[in-house]
Parts: sequence; structure tokens; C-alpha cells
Amino acid sequence: MRSSLRHDVVAPLVRRPRLALLLALSLVLACEHSSTTRGADSAASVNAASADTGEQAALNSGWAPEAGAVLLVASDIPDVAQVVFPEVTDSTFGDSTLTDLAPVRGTRVTLYSREGQAGTAIVVGEDSTARSDSSSEECAGWPAVRLRNEGQGVRGSWTIGLVSGRAQSLPLDSIERLSRPDSARLAGEVARLASGLPDDTARVFRGLPYYVHTVRRFRAAPGVEALVADLSRRINQEANPREEQILVVAERDSGSAGAPWRPAFVERASGHEGSVETHDVLAAVAIGAARRPSLVVARYVSDGIVYLLLERVAAGQWRVRWTSAASDCG
Repeated sequence: MRSSLRHDVVAPLVRRPRLALLLALSLVLACEHSSTTRGADSAASVNAASADTGEQAALNSGWAPEAGAVLLVASDIPDVAQVVFPEVTDSTFGDSTLTDLAPVRGTRVTLYSREGQAGTAIVVGEDSTARSDSSSEECAGWPAVRLRNEGQGVRGSWTIGLVSGRAQSLPLDSIERLSRPDSARLAGEVARLASGLPDDTARVFRGLPYYVHTVRRFRAAPGVEALVADLSRRINQEANPREEQILVVAERDSGSAGAPWRPAFVERASGHEGSVETHDVLAAVAIGAARRPSLVVARYVSDGIVYLLLERVAAGQWRVRWTSAASDCG
């Protein structure tokens, strides 16, 4: 059961099990829509996987080759990672020729958390235990490998890994670490930002309060402060509870006190409360020699997970560059 505590106009909310803050604001633009709606910049990339027409599907495109050949994602088992192969599509998922672990074995990888770089490790080889567990649950998951930590070991928990030397960390500062007044102020700014976002096509949610679940700030470029936030609106009808999920990236000039946040990327999804898509920001990194700011995001769809690579393409502009194939093993 969800609960809330009065805090001026913002109410903290415990959910999944993150801190959430409630701020009610009326909307000024809306129309009916009951399915997922995404920003124009991301539409083409989100549908990167080709439909299976009986011929061999094209390889997944969009991944930044400067980031290395694979993306590692932490599992529930210590020192075990899932290996996400960027070129695999939904049509070719499970093709062993595209998920050969031999070239990955012995690779040195850098591990990242939301707070920054967490350490380095060596890919030892396939983890048969994790594969066996996935098979017993009758789910299709990415292959798993075992890691051997280097040096002092990994500091705390980590979320993703990339081939070493390919990226630098961009630490994310969570709203949960702020004082109560500062967190309430930031949540209010984010909710006001959300109330003015364009392309709000969910008329049924008009006038409902925003629940600000997470806000993470980071430095996108010299003199540029950015944030990535996860919000929702809900219709609490017992027979048909509905929810809208919003992922937003915004930027502002860090040199101007009180400068307004400006939206740089928006992704919306709406539907039944139990099945609507949700997001989890795993890490922020600067990729390649150009140090392009990027966010690695997990999108939970139905019973599966897909991974996104969001990239800053210009001042105030972000897009989904790459979307992985969907795995139904959480």
C-alpha cells in the first residue's frame, strides 16, 4: 500500500522502493491517448529492431562503437554480469552466433554505478549457474559471465560495465541525498517542468498530480547542468487503475542562479498500472574521445527489459541512439 506524508505542497512517497515526491499541478494541454507516446527524436531509434519477414533480420543499429563491443549489466549474483550484445535484434535474440562469448573472455572492463566509476574487472568466462537458473525459469535472457575484480576490488554496487578505456563516468547526484527543503524545491521545479512539456496527449490524466519518483542531476558539459527525472500520474480506479510514466531529460545554465530547466528529451508511456512501461537510469557516462554525454537506461516492458542508450547530440537536445533486444529474464 502506498503512503504519503504532508510536506507543504510536496508529499514524499515510497515506491519500488524509491523516494517519491508528490506535487499537484494542473495541465494546460492534453488529449486522449492510452498507449505509449515518445519524443520525435527517439521514435526511429526505439523501433530499431527489424520485423521478421522470414529473411535474416538486419543487425541492430545505433550503438556507439566507441563504447566497445558489449554492454555488461549487473545481475543479482555477485561477480556475475549479463552480456548485452548491441547488434542483436528481437528477431535474432538467442542466435548463438551473435552471442559468442569467446571474444569477450579475458576482456578488461570498467564498472560504473550511478555515483560514478566503481572499479575494474576481467571477464573470466561463461557463468553456467546463471544460465541454468534462467533455463529453469523458462525465460530467454542474455548470456552471463563471471568477473574477477582487479586491484582493490569494486567499490559498492555497480550497474553497468563497458570495455575499459572507452568511457568516463558522469556521477549522478540523487534527489534523495538532498535536504528536505532542497529536495522539495527540486521536485517542485521538475513537476512544473512536466506540466509544460509539449506533446501531452493523455487527456484522461489532465489535472492529476505528478508523482516525482527520482531526480538525478549531473554535469552534461562545461557550464551546463542536466537532470534526468522519472515521474508519473495515476487514476486510482479499483476496476481499472491507470498510470502514465514520464522520463524527462532537462538542461540549464549552471552559471545563472535560478535558471529555468528546459526539456531536452521526453518519453511517455500510459496504460494499466500493472503493465505500463517504467524506467530505471543505470548510469551516466561520457563516451569516446569526443566524450559524448550518454545515459544507459533500463526500460521495463511487460515482463521483459530493454536497454536504451540516450545521447546528447547538441545543446538542449538528447535522443535515443540505440535500443537493445528485449529480454524476458529480469
